[in-house]
Amino acid sequence: MPGPFRTHVSRITVLTALFGVLVFCASLFLFFEPGSALAQTPFEQLGEASRLPQTDLITIIARLIRVFLSVLGILFVLLILYAGYLYMVSQGDPAKTEKARKIISQAVVGFIIIMASYGITTFVMNLLLKATGRQGIVQAPVERYAEPLGSALGAGIIDNHYPPRNALDIPRNTKIFLTFKEAMDPTTLIQGDGELNANNILIFETSRGKGAKLDSAAVRVVANEDRTVFVFDPVELLGNPTTDVNYTVALQPGLKKANGKNAFVGAYASGYGW
Repeated sequence: MPGPFRTHVSRITVLTALFGVLVFCASLFLFFEPGSALAQTPFEQLGEASRLPQTDLITIIARLIRVFLSVLGILFVLLILYAGYLYMVSQGDPAKTEKARKIISQAVVGFIIIMASYGITTFVMNLLLKATGRQGIVQAPVERYAEPLGSALGAGIIDNHYPPRNALDIPRNTKIFLTFKEAMDPTTLIQGDGELNANNILIFETSRGKGAKLDSAAVRVVANEDRTVFVFDPVELLGNPTTDVNYTVALQPGLKKANGKNAFVGAYASGYGW
């Protein structure tokens, strides 16, 4: 009597452990997302609330592939559980034991194929991103730039901006984020139906000068409810896919606060640029 009881308890323990492994793996596949909202920066939170599209076709395809591979990973865990169950109830039957071993070996081979597929997919997607000038679009989180960028950020109206000054390797599909310390008059930054006020916000290739600035229709703009954060989304990709291109953003003296006063005064009366 003691023997069978101990064996029964052992099997229950093993099944419980295997079930725990299944739940753990499933949670990793289904709920873990690199760079998730658990560690969101202020600019990332703004991006979600900006009402601008945050995901393009390439990213959607990559996510679908990842979901498919995740499902295959869950099937691998289920096969291991099934094989383990067969092994435990085989009671020394060579046929059942051999069947369980074959399932385990085949599942392991399948898992290796899954991991190889994931590696190949990641490699190919990175090549596609690079070829289309969007390298880094999937793995380039917008980090808050805390280091002072200039005197205007210290005592002036500007609180922060992205991209930061002298930034390198910025994705061509980037959005420009601008935060102010006080509420702004949105009409001095946005005109018409969400278009850029190109008289006060100049975005241009540095080498070509202000004369090559993007016109109003080339940039979509949205703001938060407090009118302290603005997101500028160029309609076309910036730069070109073959060479690096530097851009300048110049904020003109025409910007005004919500109370009607000039945003740039005193030493900063000429505006701000980076």
